[in-house]
Amino acid sequence: MYTALRSHLETICPITDADWSVFESCLETKTYAKNEPLLTLGQVCKGIWFIQSGSGRSYLPNDRVEVCVAFTFENEFVTDFESLTKQQPSEVVICALEKMEAVYFSRKSLIDLYKQVPVFVEVGQRIMENLLIQKDHYATLFTRLSPTERYAHLLHHFPHIIQRVPLYYLASYLGIARETLSRIRQKK
Repeated sequence: MYTALRSHLETICPITDADWSVFESCLETKTYAKNEPLLTLGQVCKGIWFIQSGSGRSYLPNDRVEVCVAFTFENEFVTDFESLTKQQPSEVVICALEKMEAVYFSRKSLIDLYKQVPVFVEVGQRIMENLLIQKDHYATLFTRLSPTERYAHLLHHFPHIIQRVPLYYLASYLGIARETLSRIRQKK
């Protein structure tokens, strides 16, 4: 069980069957309906999800409009790193963009696992590094690129996002109005 997760983690470092067995005992499979939250505003994040099927989105609720800050697909991890680390209420909402099946592991289980199986310290560190790199990459898009360039970047580097995400969420993620995104797409 959890073959995709194990394969993904073994790209980081080899995991023995004994170590995997300990880790596997910490895992829980969760299923979410379309638009069902994994983490709500103000909730303290207690773990990390690995998406096995489906997709999710992370957004900042706003009085006027939700601001999408990330999309997550199969074989990717999602969490609110700040809330998870500081154990403070989340300012981000994470929800299923489409029906989703995820493997969940709690913060408490991870802390215990790090003590029992040292190889997972490196694995956990690399997962968190990758999540932070993704967050930094998103912030960099807004400081360096115009809206048209942001869309072109997404089209070139992450075409699966454009294929699977509704236009209004995509526009929010790119920081532009839906009508502006429609005009940009017509020019391509």
